[in-house]
Amino acid sequence: MIIQVEWKEIIISSIALIGAIWAGVQYLVKKLVDQRFNKRLEDHKFELQVLLENNKFDFQRKVQDFSLYTSRKHAIYAELYDLFLRADGYVRRLLTQPNITLQDFYDKQDLAYNLSKADIPVHIANRFVEDWENKNREDTIRELIKYLEQFEYIRTKDAVNNAKNTFLVNRIFLSEETHKIMSELNQIYANIIFTQEVMGRVQPQNYKDIAEHCEKLIKNLTEAVKSELAIGYYS
Repeated sequence: MIIQVEWKEIIISSIALIGAIWAGVQYLVKKLVDQRFNKRLEDHKFELQVLLENNKFDFQRKVQDFSLYTSRKHAIYAELYDLFLRADGYVRRLLTQPNITLQDFYDKQDLAYNLSKADIPVHIANRFVEDWENKNREDTIRELIKYLEQFEYIRTKDAVNNAKNTFLVNRIFLSEETHKIMSELNQIYANIIFTQEVMGRVQPQNYKDIAEHCEKLIKNLTEAVKSELAIGYYS
C-alpha cells in the first residue's frame, strides 16, 4: 500500500514537474518570440523612419526645384516679352521713317536737344553741334543724316538680335504657342533687317500688311504671355 502511494506521488510530481517545465518552455519561447518580434518591429520602424526622411527630403528638393523652375520661367517670359516689344518698336520706327530730315534753321540748342532725345552718344553729339556753327551747314547736315540713319539701323538690329538670341537660349521654357509667335516675329524682323542692309532705308511696298501682321502677332503674344504667367502649375 505504501509503495502504491509513493508511485502515485511520483507520477503526480512528475506531471507537475513536466507541467512546470512546459510552462517555463512556453514562457521562454514566448519571451524569445516577443523579443525577436520587438526587434524586428524596431528595425522596421527605423527603416520606415529612414524611408520617410528620404521621401521628405526628396519631396522638399522637388518642391524647391519646381519653385525655382517656375520663378525662372516667369522671369524669362517677362524678359522676352519686353525684348520683343522693344524690337518691334525699333523695327516700326525704322520702316515708318525711311528718310531723316533736319531743318537748317536749327540753332545749336535745338540740335543738341534733338540729338540727346535720339540717345546719340554725347561725344558724337557735341562734335555735330560744334560743326553746326563752324562748318558748312549743308555738309554737316548730310554727314549727320548719314550718321543718324546708320545709328538707327544698328540700334534696331541690336534690339532684334537681342530678342532673337535670348529667345533661342530660353526657348525650352516656352509654351508651344509662345514659341510659334516669337519664331514668326524673329523671321519677319530678320527679313526687314536684311532688306534694309541690302537696299538702304526704304519702306517695303507691302509695309502696311507687314505692320498689321506684326501688330496682330504682338497682340497674340501678349495674350499668350498673360495666360502662361497666370498658370499656377500646382496640378
